[in-house]
Amino acid sequence: MTRPGSAAQEARSAHERRGAMRALILPALLLGVATALTAVPSANAQQAKSVSLDGHAQMSRLNDVSAMRAFNDLRELGDLRAFTALSILQDDPADSLFRVAQAALRRSEHQRAAELFRNVRSRYPRSAPAADAAYWEAFSLHRLGGQQNLSTALELLQMQRTTYPAAASLADARALAARIEGQLASRGDAASAQRLIGRAERMAGTCPREDEDERLMVLDALLTMDSELAMPTLKTVMARRDECSAALRRKAVFLISRKRGPETEDILVNALTSDPDKEVREQAVFWLGQVNTEKSTTALLDVLRTSQDDAVLEKAVFALSQQRSERAQTALHDLARRGDVAKAVRSQAIFSIGQRSGNADEAVRFLTELYPSLNDDELKQRVLFSVSQKKIPAAQSFLRTVATNSRESMDVRRSALFHAGRAGLATPQLLDIMRSSTESDFRQHVVFVIGEKKTAESVDALMDIVKNEPNAGVRKTAIFWLGQSKDPRVAPFLM
Repeated sequence: MTRPGSAAQEARSAHERRGAMRALILPALLLGVATALTAVPSANAQQAKSVSLDGHAQMSRLNDVSAMRAFNDLRELGDLRAFTALSILQDDPADSLFRVAQAALRRSEHQRAAELFRNVRSRYPRSAPAADAAYWEAFSLHRLGGQQNLSTALELLQMQRTTYPAAASLADARALAARIEGQLASRGDAASAQRLIGRAERMAGTCPREDEDERLMVLDALLTMDSELAMPTLKTVMARRDECSAALRRKAVFLISRKRGPETEDILVNALTSDPDKEVREQAVFWLGQVNTEKSTTALLDVLRTSQDDAVLEKAVFALSQQRSERAQTALHDLARRGDVAKAVRSQAIFSIGQRSGNADEAVRFLTELYPSLNDDELKQRVLFSVSQKKIPAAQSFLRTVATNSRESMDVRRSALFHAGRAGLATPQLLDIMRSSTESDFRQHVVFVIGEKKTAESVDALMDIVKNEPNAGVRKTAIFWLGQSKDPRVAPFLM
């Protein structure tokens, strides 16, 4: 039987343990961090242990009027966990309310978040969190969408600039304002359209400040609103050659590429041939490949003839591979034959030939004729890969020939055999290759290629190897690949 005194003591200990857990957990629910208990003085640790979950009991301990307001704000919004925890945190109720608003935003509760951020700035307008609360309220309203919400969000951002000129979120606020003005302009708001055009024109002729995102947002919003209005500003940006505008020109190239109009390729060609920034030129090369006109092909061919920059050349090769003209194909063939260019550029040309759609027989014929002229194993393996992309008998025959050629390096032969299997070389043909070879390592590689097929026919071949192959290493490899098979015949066979 339990003594009354010990029972009472045990009950008090349990109560204290529960109180201590509440004091730890509730602030963490509010703030998402473990440091929220700094508001509880160490001298009152025993009192912190006895904190109750009852909201009215917590209110009785609040002696700060602003904290009481924050408590009531949260209670009105129905967040019981948050407002109960907030009652413990009496040092900075504005910051506590701001954190709860952020938590609502992270949960995509945009309406609730907007209300909470609004309460931060209305209840505590002189607090530190109030400076950024206007931005986050505007952000929440922007995510909600709708004409009224967007208009209110824009007004909030304008208010922030005048009321809180030192707010940390001002740069983000300017970028968000540009996006909202673009959306309003697209809905027919003439005033927003006019402001957006004015901002774009001012930005086009000046060096960027720290807030590059604002400039990109303005240009993007202008392009979305009306591409005809955007192009003069984008052309002004691209005409600049000063170093401080290089980052803006890089972004403008991308925006221009989205506008497939009569001026697009002229602007990109001009950037390619005269812009001093390497990244701008590289991006211009890439996007020219998407234009697919005779003028763009001519510009890319000029790059191949004149550029000494391997990175630009590689991008030009890729861009040509995206075009379907005969001139582009001929240029790729010529580049693949050239021994005076970097191996990476030549390799890219060979790869692109294999990736192009069109006449597979013609592509395989060119690549197989190119192969004997190559002395580099990496380029040879790139040819083997490109040939394997054309799953036709001529490709399989060529790959088999290379795989069985003892004059080739073992790496090249292995690569040819692997790609032959991927190109569709049948299992019986692979068995013939294995049986005709006396090299143990190569024979094991054939077994690997057979095992990769994962067909009933390949399982038959592997079981035949296990039963009849005299080489122990080859048999072991076959057993391994049988173990990877889900064929129901394998388990009884291996038992």
